[in-house]
Amino acid sequence: MTTRPQKFLNVISSLGSLATDANARDGWPGTFHIQLSNQKLYIALHVSSISPHSRAAYELRFQNPAGENRIVSNEGGAALPILLGIDDTQATPIFVATEGSTRVGRPTRFSILFHQRIIDEARRNGWATYTSSTGEKVCAFVPMLLPSFIEQIIQNEEVSSIDIAEAAVASGVMDMQTDINYQEWAGFRATRAINVLARKAGAGKRIRRAYGEQCAMCGLGAGIIQGAHIFPVEAPGSNDEIWNGLSLCYNHHKAFDLHLIGVIPDTNEIILHPSLRAEAQQNQGTANFVNSTWRWLGIPVDVRHRPSAQMFTARYDYFSDLYSWMS
Repeated sequence: MTTRPQKFLNVISSLGSLATDANARDGWPGTFHIQLSNQKLYIALHVSSISPHSRAAYELRFQNPAGENRIVSNEGGAALPILLGIDDTQATPIFVATEGSTRVGRPTRFSILFHQRIIDEARRNGWATYTSSTGEKVCAFVPMLLPSFIEQIIQNEEVSSIDIAEAAVASGVMDMQTDINYQEWAGFRATRAINVLARKAGAGKRIRRAYGEQCAMCGLGAGIIQGAHIFPVEAPGSNDEIWNGLSLCYNHHKAFDLHLIGVIPDTNEIILHPSLRAEAQQNQGTANFVNSTWRWLGIPVDVRHRPSAQMFTARYDYFSDLYSWMS
């Protein structure tokens, strides 16, 4: 039987050089520092084994140590507490984790409950989530996505499982390479991608609220609005301020991302790519889109939140070869 300290060390080993200063202690918790996309963070990792729950065949759980009166610790507020169960029933282990702050200092026995499906889904896609009946969010993932899990906690933003799974595949985490250098590289790429997704999610909410949950290019609401960065979040020096954003419906957001719509920086006049107007002559759907697009942006009432002309200029410089049609 694998001891709890050894379980902790197995987790650390799977992270390669992304984990430093590891101290297994008794495994409840062990501590270490983890390298995220732009910071190093101190973690109190509480490790346990996953086991079936007697209530239902599909329900699994992991628990705090029995009969030892050991509490969940955040090291006096210095560390982020993570509760983590390990499923090692197959060659590729799966971690199941939740953020442990709500249980800090609790001496009673408790279980982290979740559905078997998230382990199966994580083996297929790299990531899956489950929300318990009490509202606790539990995530399952391949080991090299542990930094990505922690990144999402730090950013305090909800990123969809689909987006995270796509980032996992794109990063190379799911390539099942055995070379530890490749695994570290893939894990770090995934963590940076999650950082970007979380930034977009957080900024998006603030931007939508500033625009009254309506599209700045057509006025559509109906709960299908997204916040979009003007100067893209991936670009060096980008920021998440509301004045670097637009509230857009799905169609206008996609057209904006494809560089088919531009905005004149000083006047907020909306300009459509010539191909859209040409297609509108033949396609009624495209004609509806063109006709629904306002001539000028709808802007927030709060002057502080209005889109910055400098951000539009920075966008056009960054994507200079894609906006020659605006000249």
